[in-house]
Amino acid sequence: GARALNRAVVDNTRYLLGTYPNLAVLHFAGRGLLDETNAAYDALELGKARERVQVFGFTKDFYLYTGAADVIIARGGATNIAEFAVQRKACILVPSKQLAWNVENSRQLAKQGAVIELSEDHAEQPERLGRTVGELLESAQRREVLSNRLATFGHPEAARDIAKEVLRIGEVRG
Repeated sequence: GARALNRAVVDNTRYLLGTYPNLAVLHFAGRGLLDETNAAYDALELGKARERVQVFGFTKDFYLYTGAADVIIARGGATNIAEFAVQRKACILVPSKQLAWNVENSRQLAKQGAVIELSEDHAEQPERLGRTVGELLESAQRREVLSNRLATFGHPEAARDIAKEVLRIGEVRG
């Protein structure tokens, strides 16, 4: 699961930090993987560049961090995708191959040109993920196209609309 994607991101970080001197990496490793992921970054011996990498295990305020991102690398979970769509973010999705819905979500969005999809196998190839991130960092136009297409799948008022419908149904039955 998260370990494979964490490894792919860590493995591409030296290239990305060396190529993009203003890049900051905010890495959400997942519950229980904070220490392991920090150790993997430390093992890269990045020197001063290590200060540009922050690793988090889990946060309830994920949206605050993703809101500041130019490019997001994530799995294909529906909740995260919904948040990214509302935030209008350029995303690289690396679905977990053992979770069919992750794969299907990613595939359908990629077909619509709303995200870039990389399989776990492709993401783990040396510098493949890094090059893909780099292409997006270098092209504001490409990021804008992706984010605008993904935004068409977002429903920022979904909770309000559901609540209204529940109240309407309650009134009809009441």
